[in-house]
Amino acid sequence: MEFHFILSFAIDKIADGSSSTDGRLVTTLKNQGVISFASIAPFDYDQVQMHYHALWNKYGNIIDYVNFQFHAYDSSTMVCQFLSYFEKQSSNYPGGKLLVSFSTNSGSGGLSPAKGFFSACRTLKKQGKLPGIFVWSADDSMKYGFRYERTSQLLLASSPS
Repeated sequence: MEFHFILSFAIDKIADGSSSTDGRLVTTLKNQGVISFASIAPFDYDQVQMHYHALWNKYGNIIDYVNFQFHAYDSSTMVCQFLSYFEKQSSNYPGGKLLVSFSTNSGSGGLSPAKGFFSACRTLKKQGKLPGIFVWSADDSMKYGFRYERTSQLLLASSPS
């Protein structure tokens, strides 16, 4: 299996930005062929989500992925909590391709591979709810030969069991 990185345009919203401006920018970039994919990168903080919801509600049709920052949750997250968080965020971005995520940075939060991340992914895959996995960050992953990215690719390429 070959290993590929996908470069895309992601909107990492800040509280004082304009949803309309971001949406128009992404629309223009996609229409001109400058970018092929666009994603948003929300996390579970009400003031941040408010801006992402406004962007999603108006421009969700041009946003390819919701790269939800599950790694921003507490490091004590367990598989059942992670699956609950996934359902909650899926309902926040209806019709969106919600990517699950974890961090390779030591000391990060969320559900780690050591605590069941890939088990949760297998559950979502069996349910037909796993369009992709986002790993943060390549700088940290490189030291380990991108082993979790490889595991992610194998899981995504396998047939549901």
